[in-house]
Amino acid sequence: MQTPLTPEFRTWLDHERAWARYALRAITDRRELSAAEVHPMERFGLRMSVVNLTGAVAHWAHGLCAGLEKVGHMDGLEVLAAGPPFSSADITQEDFDRLEAFVESGVSLIEIVLALDARDRRSE
Repeated sequence: MQTPLTPEFRTWLDHERAWARYALRAITDRRELSAAEVHPMERFGLRMSVVNLTGAVAHWAHGLCAGLEKVGHMDGLEVLAAGPPFSSADITQEDFDRLEAFVESGVSLIEIVLALDARDRRSE
């Protein structure tokens, strides 16, 4: 059963959505860097930044799942619970596509939960 969302929880969801937008911008920035011809050491630095970003996305997804579970919103969590996809040793555009899609699935889940909550509050 889903617990009605408190104003604090809605604020938390808005914060999580804002963080996801930040992550999507970071993915885009790294995608653009990866498309450029760079020195091998710069390529290694880019790879490490993508690893760090993927770890941050995993942390975000874990927290989002835990928060939504607490209020009974279980639908769709299996995608996030599996964790983000990790890139190959030589980062490809497909790696960025998969990471971006993972974050976007979390944003969609947040928007669904907020829309359901708005509908429920209107019907009260």
